[in-house]
Amino acid sequence: MGDPSSDRDPTDSERSLAEAEAAVARGDWQTARALYTDLVESAVAPAGNLLVAWSQALKYTGAFSEALQAIERAYRTFVNAGDRIRAIRCTTQVAALRMMFGDRAGADAWLRRGWQHLEEVGP
Repeated sequence: MGDPSSDRDPTDSERSLAEAEAAVARGDWQTARALYTDLVESAVAPAGNLLVAWSQALKYTGAFSEALQAIERAYRTFVNAGDRIRAIRCTTQVAALRMMFGDRAGADAWLRRGWQHLEEVGP
């Protein structure tokens, strides 16, 4: 699965993505974080799923502020692509991270945003 938005050779990106996913599977979050960071930084416009995976790796290595920025970026990517379901998933993750920082008002705002998207999607 080559990423056309990447400046890297698609084979290199695919290999790095597979290595990152393998690192996640074995719980090696530091390696996953480094690999996902390289993939995100080398992409012109990183895919939403890549940003979500990067956010998770950042979170599990204690980089909570960076994880929040990454998941908010993923949210915008999904909204721009018209993928409301994945955007909704991002809103719950943003809300959880904001609650970790004690930002209840911010968390509530993100939850409301998720509900608004859900109403747009319908049953």
